[in-house]
Amino acid sequence: MLLSRGISSLSVLVVYPGKTAEVYTFLKTSSGKLEYIHTLSRAGDEVLITKASVMHGECRYINFDAI
Repeated sequence: MLLSRGISSLSVLVVYPGKTAEVYTFLKTSSGKLEYIHTLSRAGDEVLITKASVMHGECRYINFDAI
């Protein structure tokens, strides 16, 4: 599910009901670098181990016009 979209950024939500929610954000920084941010929250009765995490990294290519 598309959460937000701009000229140089976009965020997508992925939900596994009762288990996990993930947000993927892709962006071009003010200095021109391409980056991604991935946040995850895993909890619920069907989850053995509760977990929350954030990952951040660089991208080589993002086609913002494709979304």
